[in-house]
Amino acid sequence: MPGPGGRVCAGGTGARTEDTDDIKEIEESVRPYREEAAMPAHILPGHHTAHPGPGPVPRDRRLPARITRTGPVPDTSRPAWLVPVIAGVVLGLYTVFLSHDNGFSEGSGWLLGLAAAVISAGVGYLLVRERNAMSAEVRAATFGALLGGSIGFLHSVAGGSWLRSSGIGLGFGIGMALVSYYVFYEHEH
Repeated sequence: MPGPGGRVCAGGTGARTEDTDDIKEIEESVRPYREEAAMPAHILPGHHTAHPGPGPVPRDRRLPARITRTGPVPDTSRPAWLVPVIAGVVLGLYTVFLSHDNGFSEGSGWLLGLAAAVISAGVGYLLVRERNAMSAEVRAATFGALLGGSIGFLHSVAGGSWLRSSGIGLGFGIGMALVSYYVFYEHEH
């Protein structure tokens, strides 16, 4: 005969009784509420639509195309290299145009444009590829630094002094950082 709490009294077989099953069922149904009460208020389920804490937010929840021994192979259906390469080519060609207008020789103008295109496309690709590993603040600062450096460089090639080019690049970089931070922060929250 079961005793208090659903235990089997002396002489029993030790089998579970209905009371023990009812208690376990109640504990299972109450567990999510206990876990919810233990969470901080800003990450309660159903109360906050953003990610559960500070840091980067994954942009793509799709599974990778395949998994190898070294880890997942990223999905290449959306080429991450396309936008940085196009921006790098445009920056390189504009650098060639400005350098020809400001006294550079043909070869040095094309060499400067090629260097600007390769460096800006490479840095842009790294930023786009690693954007999910960065918080919104760091991402905004890096995109601002890339734009500010590019604009300052173009102004320098156009014949501006290094001080004026630095100031213009700094202004554009700060502007880009502020705008991109606003966009990233609003997208995450």
